Amino acid sequence: MTPLLHQVPSLRPLLAYLLGLFLSLWAPQVAWSCLVAVGWLLAVFALLKNRLPTVWEYRWMPGLALCLMWVALGVCLGRHDWQATTMPASFTEGDRVEATARLTRPPQEKKRSWQVAVRVEHSCDGIWEQRLLILYFPKTTQAIPLQAGDHIRFSAALQPPPVRHDTSTFDYGRWLRRQGYTATGFVKRGDWSLVAPPSAWDIKAKANRAQQAMLAIFAKAGLTGEAYALVAAMTLGARETLDPALNQSFAVSGISHILSVSGLHVSVVFVLLRACLFFLGFSPASRRWRDLVVVVCLWAYAFVTGLSPSVCRAAMMCTLLAMGNCLDRRSSTLNTVLFSAFLFLLIEPSLLYNLGFQLSYAAVIGLVVVYPAFKACWKPDSVVLCRLWELMGVSLVAQLVTAPLTIHYFGQFPTYFLLANLLAVPLSGLLIYLSAFCLLTAPLPWLCQLTGWLLNVLARLFLELVKGVESLPLALWSGLFLPGWQVFLAYAWLVSLLGWLLWRRRWLIASLAFLLCWQVLALTEALLLNIIV
Repeated sequence: MTPLLHQVPSLRPLLAYLLGLFLSLWAPQVAWSCLVAVGWLLAVFALLKNRLPTVWEYRWMPGLALCLMWVALGVCLGRHDWQATTMPASFTEGDRVEATARLTRPPQEKKRSWQVAVRVEHSCDGIWEQRLLILYFPKTTQAIPLQAGDHIRFSAALQPPPVRHDTSTFDYGRWLRRQGYTATGFVKRGDWSLVAPPSAWDIKAKANRAQQAMLAIFAKAGLTGEAYALVAAMTLGARETLDPALNQSFAVSGISHILSVSGLHVSVVFVLLRACLFFLGFSPASRRWRDLVVVVCLWAYAFVTGLSPSVCRAAMMCTLLAMGNCLDRRSSTLNTVLFSAFLFLLIEPSLLYNLGFQLSYAAVIGLVVVYPAFKACWKPDSVVLCRLWELMGVSLVAQLVTAPLTIHYFGQFPTYFLLANLLAVPLSGLLIYLSAFCLLTAPLPWLCQLTGWLLNVLARLFLELVKGVESLPLALWSGLFLPGWQVFLAYAWLVSLLGWLLWRRRWLIASLAFLLCWQVLALTEALLLNIIV
């Protein structure tokens, strides 16, 4: 059997780079030590290469040097991102800042204010330029027309994100810093004004306008209320109209992933496009053209969803897979997934702490690695049973591999996720297909209205299903707690357990050791907390 590191060449540099990103928070001086070690390793290898007849047994030296270089790069880039979120040394908390900034996303409505994320382009003292800020505007009609890409001038007293030392609760301030934000501030009425609309070259602003145009088609088709909010969120990623109670219903049912346009939706679009272009699959040359058209259409879909990060990640993975097919290269799917994650982390290291990034890649890696083994456990003769088994396997594996993250961030776990996904995933696919047909028939008002009516019926049926699962007894386990170090141990145990199930003996001891270590440390922490209290 080929070793895993040979099958998945992206794994080794990715692990080294991730180690560097983690060390950047606690031991940034490691970067210089790594570079010194790289110099020594390469120098020793160069000496041995000229003096010995064969250096095959010392081939690990260049490999180790390369891994240490990735660690050093991770430390440097992670430290740079973290320092970019620290308050300027010459700034005193409470001082007012006057600056011009560009909105990085549309305003988000809160209970008493509008939350606006901006990137500063010019400030009076120059110390805030290119920094990301979270501003809060009074809840007035003046802020409603704002859109991503708008340029505003504001004056506000800024303060660093709040620090929370209680590890048992969500640290919002640390989360903001890990997303790249330096400070927050409340802008009083009259202390801000719109300076200029989005630039003609602002792709993000154009994507948001395209998204609004698609949403207008749904409105003209007769979609209203919760049905409109559901279709808008599922197909175009527009979650602004979703009611918080509806969000909670999806969370309790265990199908929140359906509301966020991500890999599931992109895969549905991918399958639909390949089915529509079936006539291009009869020769190698025509298959290349088919893959090229599919990739272009996927990025067009990403564009009309506002270029949301989750859709871009899924479109990038599909693009890399299509490139491998076009070049007639048999590549490992896991290697392609890890390479896309590596590429995104090189561009933006702070993505490592993004919940959407963590959940999407955990789910995809779990499906690529675990699902084939699960599917092979039973092969029903009936076609219907086979499809149900495959659907159940996808839902079970995705929920299992994301469970530690879900409990860590939200402190809850849905009980009936399997039942909900068995019913909701097929319906969601049908909703996406009908929504695409509704958009395509926009030039024909009567057909668009008919499709809109069908969408309304299907969306309301979908919502009744979600609320029915939510109303079941014991539908949600709440009050769960899993700190960060336990998340690492939980995944180490899951990986070793999978290794034991797939390769048997060699992983059994590791699985039991991780499980024992996890339980002992958890019990010790609980006892210490009881003693302190």
